[in-house]
Amino acid sequence: MKDLKIFLLVSVLFFLIFSVSPAQEAKGSKETKEVKTEVRAEELEKGIKKPTETEDAVSREEDEIAEIDKEAKKLKWYQFIAKRRLAQRRKEAEERLRKAKQREEEPSEKKEDLEKREEKPSEKAEDLERQIEDIKKEIAKRKEESKKLKGKERAEANKEIAELNKKIAALHKKMAAIKKEKKEKEEIKKEKKESLEVDEKKLDEKEEVKEKEKEKKEKKEKGKGKGKGNK
Repeated sequence: MKDLKIFLLVSVLFFLIFSVSPAQEAKGSKETKEVKTEVRAEELEKGIKKPTETEDAVSREEDEIAEIDKEAKKLKWYQFIAKRRLAQRRKEAEERLRKAKQREEEPSEKKEDLEKREEKPSEKAEDLERQIEDIKKEIAKRKEESKKLKGKERAEANKEIAELNKKIAALHKKMAAIKKEKKEKEEIKKEKKESLEVDEKKLDEKEEVKEKEKEKKEKKEKGKGKGKGNK
């Protein structure tokens, strides 16, 4: 009897287990569907949806425009730097041009100064050459005398010889300047002569043109006079 009761209890338990599980599964499936439906409804209410092809295209174009604007800003910056560099280069070129013009004007002023001078450079150069020769003779004499001297006296004599050599160097420098001045004067004379020859040639050409025009006019007037006489 006791075994029968146990058997019945076990049978009832198995029945309850297997009968309740499908019901719960059905209930769970139903609840899941309801939740999914509610979520979808909320998404539709809030306007949550996948982007369309048109929206993707708009987004791409907006990104491209932003990139173009970024590049344009870079170009503006590069242009600004380039303008500054060009302005600096122009300023430097203008300064060089100003200095070049100044150098070009200097010779003309120098020419005027040279023309105003009355002294003869050739004579001065000859005078300097004579002075140099005299000093050289003096140096040779002092050297011979210094050979006989000793100690402090010889050192003093050598010092005087060195001073005389300095004088010779200064005279050579002065003589070179005089020769350069002479050459410049000769060039000025040559330029003036050439300019005068050109002016004379132009004047002769003008005179020839005037003479030809005069001859043509006279011939024309003579022709008119003959025509009237024939009438």
